[in-house]
Amino acid sequence: MWGRAGSRAGSPEAFGNASVTGSGTACAAWTGIAIVGAVILGVVMLGESASPMRFSAIAIIVAGVVVLKLAES
Repeated sequence: MWGRAGSRAGSPEAFGNASVTGSGTACAAWTGIAIVGAVILGVVMLGESASPMRFSAIAIIVAGVVVLKLAES
């Protein structure tokens, strides 16, 4: 329940940031950061599983955000 509420609450902010910057890359980066934050909060606060596969997925998302940032420069 909280995950859905958080993602719904965060969506307008993500779209607001994209409209201010005018960049799809910024929206993708903020979305990736929000996903990682939601997963970490789910593991820490809600007791969701902390499997190696889940943390591998987080690492891939973080790597993607870093590559997007480097490509933007």
